[in-house]
Amino acid sequence: RQQLRQLDPILWSYWNMVPVNYAQGTSAGFNALFVYAHLANNLGEDQAGLFFTADWKETVTGWIETLCIGDLITNFSLVSPTVMFSDLYEPSFPAGVLDCIESSDDCEEPYATYVSAIKGNLLPIDPEGARVLMVAGMLDTITQPQDVSCVVDKMAQWGLVADVCVDPIANHSTIVETHIEDALAWTEAVLGDEAAPPCTTAGSLPVCP
Repeated sequence: RQQLRQLDPILWSYWNMVPVNYAQGTSAGFNALFVYAHLANNLGEDQAGLFFTADWKETVTGWIETLCIGDLITNFSLVSPTVMFSDLYEPSFPAGVLDCIESSDDCEEPYATYVSAIKGNLLPIDPEGARVLMVAGMLDTITQPQDVSCVVDKMAQWGLVADVCVDPIANHSTIVETHIEDALAWTEAVLGDEAAPPCTTAGSLPVCP
C-alpha cells in the first residue's frame, strides 16, 4: 500500500480554538496518548511529557500512566470548555510540526521523528479492497455529517465509492441502534457479492465545506 506523504497544515494551525473537551474528550484523549507513547518509545519514558505544558504535564501524564483509555477520555470530557489544545501543549510542538509539514529545510527534532511517525500511519484506502458503508445521523454533533461528507469525498479521490446511509433525525447516541439492521443487511449483501440494499431512511449528506 502506498503511503501518503502530505499532512494538512490546517489541522495544526488553530489549537487555540479547539477545546480539549471537544467530541466528549475523545480527540484530546487519543492525541495525548499518541504523543505520550511516541515520545516514550523514541526518547525514553522520562521524556514522555516533553510536549505538554508545565501546567498540564503532571496531570496528563498521571492520567495516562494510571487510567484505562475510557477513563482518560472521560477526564478530558470533564475539563472546562475554556481550556484549549493550546493550553495543553507547549507552543513549540505544533509550531515545530508545522515547520516539518511546510518545509523540510525547517524540520528539526524532536518534531521530525513525530511527523515521520504520523506519515507512516497515513494510508489511503485501497480501491480494490473492502467495500465501505458510512452510516450518518444528521443530528450528530460529535461525528458531524459535514465531516462524514468530507471523508466520503476523500475516499472517492482514492477511487473508492462508499455506500451511504443517512438518517435525518439520528444523533451520535441513536444511530447505531436505529440502523443496525441496515448494517447487517448491507453486510449480507457484501458477503454475497450483491448490490447494497437501500437504506431505511432517505437522508442525504451536506456538501463538504
